[in-house]
Order: sequence, then structure tokens, then C-alpha cells
Amino acid sequence: MTPGWQRLLYRLGWDTRSRNVLPARLLRASLSTVPARPLLDVGCGSLGVAEFLSGFSVIGVDLPESITADTNKVVVGGSVMALPFPSASFAVSSCIDVLEHLSVADRAQAIAEVMRVTDKTILIACPHGPQARKCDDEYRSAAAARGRSLPAWVKEHLRQDYPEAIAIKNLIHGAAAASGRQASVASRYCESISVSRIIRLAASRSDLMYAAANLFFGIILPLLPSPGAHDSYRMVLLVNLSEKNLAIETADQETRTANRQC
Repeated sequence: MTPGWQRLLYRLGWDTRSRNVLPARLLRASLSTVPARPLLDVGCGSLGVAEFLSGFSVIGVDLPESITADTNKVVVGGSVMALPFPSASFAVSSCIDVLEHLSVADRAQAIAEVMRVTDKTILIACPHGPQARKCDDEYRSAAAARGRSLPAWVKEHLRQDYPEAIAIKNLIHGAAAASGRQASVASRYCESISVSRIIRLAASRSDLMYAAANLFFGIILPLLPSPGAHDSYRMVLLVNLSEKNLAIETADQETRTANRQC
């Protein structure tokens, strides 16, 4: 169980609050329509969006070394590339800060897997576009100039091409079509890029400056204007799925049966 003071800092700090408040609000609305079913949070980490969803049950999936169960969350070891659940196990799923850690080639499989186990709504959030890469590049340069170590997550971000909204939406529509469904995708944005630059500049100087800036901007987050597509670090895609096309589903089942008989 995570200590209470760490959970409080997680809820108040800019880095975690700016990332989770908008997804939590959107997820809360979707989960309220299916009160008997938990959220699947893929790549949940130690706390994840569950910390912002008190009153809702969450099943988290992450690599074994990241597993930490908490108040409203049960965690299962697994990978987004092969989720350990039957198809349509969840009405609502989230995949927050996962795609940017995957190669471009693996992102289609990850989205298809989340869609396989979800029958209604998926929320995908991740850094997006050239402005997110530039922000991380600036952080790398500032840290190197002062001999500060760069967090592993930044190094991992910079090894991949950053997700682009159009490319991810195309993967979503393709995965939906392959499953015999249609997807409608609504775009939202969070984490002001200008504030994140300030936070990272502070982090490149000292841990104390980072802690002070992270907490200050996290506390005043509700007072700041919401960013748009060109001044945000993170995009939030809310995917609503149609009912399955029974004809396609039947054909898929017949194909699987024929393959087993061969």
C-alpha cells in the first residue's frame, strides 16, 4: 500500500495531476453508465489514474516489477501486447502513457489488444507531436549542461517516434474495423507545454526546485486555461465503440474453427 503522503503528493503535483485529471473526468462519466463493471487501466504503474477515481473499481495491468495494489485497484501482471483477459471483459478501458514507450510497429497491436478486451469505451492518452519531443529534448539538453541525470522515462520517450493524432486515430479505426465495429474518436488535450517546460527547467537544476515548482503548478492547475492541440504536451483520445457486426463475428468464428480443424 502506498503511504498516504505519497498519494497526496501524487494527486497534487503537476506532473501527475495534469496528466490524470482530464482522463479521470472523462472516465468517470463513462464508468457511471456501467456501474457494475470495473475500469481496466493498462500500464497502470504504482498509482495511475485510479488515484483520481475514488469510488470506482479498477483492475490495473502492468509489468510485474511495477505491480503495486492500492485502495480501489487490483493489479495483474501482463503486457499490453497480450492482455490476460477474454474478449469484451471490460466496458471501459484506459491506456495512459503507454504508446509513447512502444515502437511504431507495436502500437497497432497494443491498440488492437485493448480494443479486443473492451466493448464500449477506450481512453488513450500520451505525449503527442513535435512539441512534446521538443519539450523532452530541451529537458535532455538542460540536464546534460548541468551534469544532471535524465529520468529513464525521458530517455525511453526519445528513442521512439512520438505519437501523432492522425496516425493513432487511423490505428484505432483500423482495429475497430478488424473487430467488426466502428469507432468514433473525440480529441482532448492536457498538460500545458509552457508549464511543463518550467517544471523541467527546475528539475534540470535541483531536486528541491523541481519539488517546489511541481507542487506549486499542480495546486494552481484548476486556475490555468486548458491547452489546445498546439500548446499541450499530451493528447487524450476518447474512443466510443459501436456494437459488433454479427456477420463479421460469425465469419471470424468460422475461420477460427476451420483453422483448428486443419
